[in-house]
Amino acid sequence: MAKAKPKTAAKNRASKPAPKIAKKAVVKKAVAPKPKARSAAKLFASRALARLKTPGMNLSDREFLAPALEILETPPSPVHVAFLWIICAFVVTAALAFVFIAAGSSVVLGLLQGWAPEWLIRAVTQMSFLGHFGAITRGVIDLRDVVYFLSIMIAFLGANAILVDLEKAE
Repeated sequence: MAKAKPKTAAKNRASKPAPKIAKKAVVKKAVAPKPKARSAAKLFASRALARLKTPGMNLSDREFLAPALEILETPPSPVHVAFLWIICAFVVTAALAFVFIAAGSSVVLGLLQGWAPEWLIRAVTQMSFLGHFGAITRGVIDLRDVVYFLSIMIAFLGANAILVDLEKAE
């Protein structure tokens, strides 16, 4: 017969608590606040100035100092704003010219005849460049056509003068 193994040793091993593992303290590093977004030119200039403070500065870094300071101190150019205004003025002028030319076309008059009153159709016809210019190209100089083109010129020159005066006032 085989001897039975004592069960007490197995019980003792199972009943012993597992050795405790020391937990490492978690240290949170302080997160520096993110710097505000800067333009590329200012960032490049500030890095160049930081390099100048370090030992071992070479001649090319010294030559860059004046332009770097100029970039930091120079306000942005208003050329891009003027360019946008010029583009907007061109688009508005093209739209107005299209309206004045298309006003007398048969397509526009056909669309208006279904729902517009007769006085509005006559006004749109009289506003068209094509109707007034067509008579002049045939050699007929009518006083109404001359007054029409002169009034258009005076109206737009007056609007231009007002805008120039407003710009001078600012």
